[in-house]
Amino acid sequence: MPVHRFTFAISGLGRLIDLITSVWEINYNKMKLTTTFLLVMFSVIVYSQDIQKLADERIIEFPDIPGYQTLKCDFHQHSVFSDGSVWPNIRVQEAIKDGLDAISITDHIEYQPHKSDIPHPDRNRSFQVALEAGEGNDLIIINGSEITRDMPPGHANAIFLEDVNKLNLNDSIEAYRQAKKRLNLILRCWKNSLAS
Repeated sequence: MPVHRFTFAISGLGRLIDLITSVWEINYNKMKLTTTFLLVMFSVIVYSQDIQKLADERIIEFPDIPGYQTLKCDFHQHSVFSDGSVWPNIRVQEAIKDGLDAISITDHIEYQPHKSDIPHPDRNRSFQVALEAGEGNDLIIINGSEITRDMPPGHANAIFLEDVNKLNLNDSIEAYRQAKKRLNLILRCWKNSLAS
């Protein structure tokens, strides 16, 4: 084999090796990218299953008593229309996520620390917002309010109300009388109530 053919063969072999190396590097980079992508997707799938598991674990379950159906209810909740931190629609979402059957957002009638940010004279507003948010769900949303008094009878939640505004009175006893007139259920909240 003449020298010039040998040089060309070595040169061609070098080019072939360069070509193989560059193809390998491209494939190696693609492989790294593909592996990274697959790891990220796997992590997302595992994480989303953990979130679903947490959501499933959040549901509160109580057994039915023979002859009765047990309803899971929360009749003492507050929203931004009182001293709560969230809007009534969030309370509805929480209740649905917890598997509750019924709620009543019982914002304080007299106590509204967010009034300068959310001024609203209608004490039924949280119920109206919750009702709109609950449309299309089986959640029962009951109009209610918390009567908040320092003197006896103290604090109590009044539910099944038609109009919370009618309880916004200066006279504590008259506020309770109005609540009793308009419903059949007043739930005591604090120990300083009349009944002990």
